[in-house]
Amino acid sequence: LVGVLVHFFCLSYFSSKRILAGGLVNGKIAMWQHRAGSYAQEHWIVLPTIDLSDSFIQIQWSPAHSLLAANNISDVMILNEQPISTSISVQSAVVQISPYHEQLETLDPPNILSIRTDVHIRGVCNSEDHVVLWNSKKIVVYEINEEKNFARLASTFDINSPLTAIN
Repeated sequence: LVGVLVHFFCLSYFSSKRILAGGLVNGKIAMWQHRAGSYAQEHWIVLPTIDLSDSFIQIQWSPAHSLLAANNISDVMILNEQPISTSISVQSAVVQISPYHEQLETLDPPNILSIRTDVHIRGVCNSEDHVVLWNSKKIVVYEINEEKNFARLASTFDINSPLTAIN
């Protein structure tokens, strides 16, 4: 936002993660993370902007958790930090685009597949013909057809582990 005139109506700083959030008049939240050193401009990293598509009057970080509340008078939205899972193999890549949604992109043939699941995704791994996703309670295996245009649910099984490795 250097060189651009921006109107913030509220600011909130999360000291344990060193993140400054600023509410903009257009329903967006701009964020910066402070890196070690002085508080000079070059020590702040610009983070992706959050578009709430609704104007709000106040934002506030939770003092104990990575939660950001946005108040728009009639509602309060709680934003929770969600680590994004990714996996890259020789001919494909998988990217998590929401807690329950993955996108697979293949190179040969070029295609993009959308994979939705009922598992709150914590990890993902892919190979030429499989996508595996998991959380601490369940593993879900999808089989990708030969034309790379369809992902079929191949198997699910329960687990009880915070860590998963795929071989």
